[in-house]
This record gives sequence, structure tokens and C-alpha cells, in this order.
Amino acid sequence: MKKRRSAEQIVGLLRQVDVNLGKGMNVPDVCRRLGISQQTYYGWRTTFCGMNPKMARQLQELQRQNSRLKKRADAVGIT
Repeated sequence: MKKRRSAEQIVGLLRQVDVNLGKGMNVPDVCRRLGISQQTYYGWRTTFCGMNPKMARQLQELQRQNSRLKKRADAVGIT
């Protein structure tokens, strides 16, 4: 079962990973401690790295809006 996390939660977890990596821990140990897979961490890092929670929230909203517009265009027949 997938856990859905908000953009703010993801940014917070990425900050926790950075803090723990700065303390000398390695990525597999930090991910295990936070309950996420390494693939999830690296995916989040490519998407959300360097963002503050507000920017991450805006990115997710724009992605949802883009998805809705694409579905609407497909339904109408616009390519």
C-alpha cells in the first residue's frame, strides 16, 4: 500500500536526510530509519531538492492542473 505524503512532508523528510547525512550516516541507513526506500528518496530528491514547502506545494498543484487540462484536451480531440 502506497503512503501519500504532502509536499511539505516530503521537503521535511529530505531535510532530515540531509541532516543525518551531514552527521556521517549513509543513505541506506537514513532511508531505513525514516521508513522510505532508496528509490523513493532519490526520486523525491530529483523532484523536490532545493525547494521550500511553498514551492513544492505550487509544483504539485501545477502538475495536477496540467493533468486535468491534458485529459480535457484528449476528450475534446485536441492534440
